[in-house]
Amino acid sequence: MASRALALCGTPSPISLATCAAPLPSSASCAAGPDARMGRPKRAAKRETVGDVGIDPRIERARRVLLARIASYGYTHLSAVGGVIYTYTLGLPAYARHPELVVCGVPPDEAIPILGDVVRLLTDSARALDGRVMGLLEDDTPLWVAPIPEATVASQLSAASWWRKEHHDGTPAAAKQIIFPDAARRFPWQAGCDPDLRALQSLLLPEIAVREPDVGLSRPGDAARCTRNLRREESVRRRRPRR
Repeated sequence: MASRALALCGTPSPISLATCAAPLPSSASCAAGPDARMGRPKRAAKRETVGDVGIDPRIERARRVLLARIASYGYTHLSAVGGVIYTYTLGLPAYARHPELVVCGVPPDEAIPILGDVVRLLTDSARALDGRVMGLLEDDTPLWVAPIPEATVASQLSAASWWRKEHHDGTPAAAKQIIFPDAARRFPWQAGCDPDLRALQSLLLPEIAVREPDVGLSRPGDAARCTRNLRREESVRRRRPRR
């Protein structure tokens, strides 16, 4: 499934966020890069200076790669490194007129197929996604799409902020998280959800650990109706005889 999703956007493996974060102050150092990940000694990198800010050449190289991928394929992916695990798109506002998409709590090789399929749905349907999304996972397991607060996007998805400000429309970056249920089809805010899955998926959206996310649906009661539909589907599934 991973190869199918990669083919949809034509991009190779996602770039590590350690090499493409926001510009570093002249006194700062890159926490990790290609040499550090491969176990080689870190080398002091010569920095170019733009005004009062020194820009690590590794960041500049990574940004050039990102821009080249977006120019060639329409959008690309980035993945966080370290204790927080999440993968997100870069370039989706231009490619699909939609906020960036994020999958949190799973490795990139599992996140990329989900992102690729959701982007394909976006381009096929030409509509924004909010709330429940059906038909992308096996056995009609639903996904849930909810907006991430602007402050969280600015602090955690810095590459999205850089790209949108300098290479798109100059406005603050926006993003939505794709939330998936556990093996029993329970979302993080539902009683009995796998606690590990709940914790991993609530890193960027802490609210989903305790309540259904506000997806900004236009009609009163839409979110409640989505929840009732999920419960109805679960009830029907449980009543089906096992094969």
